[in-house]
Amino acid sequence: MISRKHLLTSLLLLTIVLPSLVVACNAQPPQQETANVGDRVRLVSVRGFATHRGPEDEPRINASIALVGEITEINRTQVKIRILEGSIQIGDDTYTIRTGHARALFRKFGWLGAIGNATSPDGSMFKFHLEGMLHIERPRLVAVGLAGLISNEADQYLLRLFTRVEKTT
Repeated sequence: MISRKHLLTSLLLLTIVLPSLVVACNAQPPQQETANVGDRVRLVSVRGFATHRGPEDEPRINASIALVGEITEINRTQVKIRILEGSIQIGDDTYTIRTGHARALFRKFGWLGAIGNATSPDGSMFKFHLEGMLHIERPRLVAVGLAGLISNEADQYLLRLFTRVEKTT
């Protein structure tokens, strides 16, 4: 009686596990998109907010970022990007990015840092420095959580952004 139960349990497990093994053996790894020097990439925020830093507590303001860059160097897991154009939106104000660069440490998990200069709507120069964790969710979906400052002598905003990186054509 006991051996019969073991036999039935074993057969049941085999009918469940065997098809999974066949599928796993025949599965091919997904094609990895490779990046090359000269490729353009876009960093676009999914959501974000900014907080004005000052003597008083300010409420959170909606914020977003959009950058377009060109890959200038690839060294195994490190990627250097020259920022060609972009903007940072804080509330109703748009800061136009004039110059900048980004560096990424690119593995399954990695790090991205972006530094540059931007111009406010009234023409004042601002500097920005954003950094954060990079994660390859799946092919063609790279997510980055960025945090950092955009500031000049008079104003300073703390940004927190959740972004995605995509290759442009």
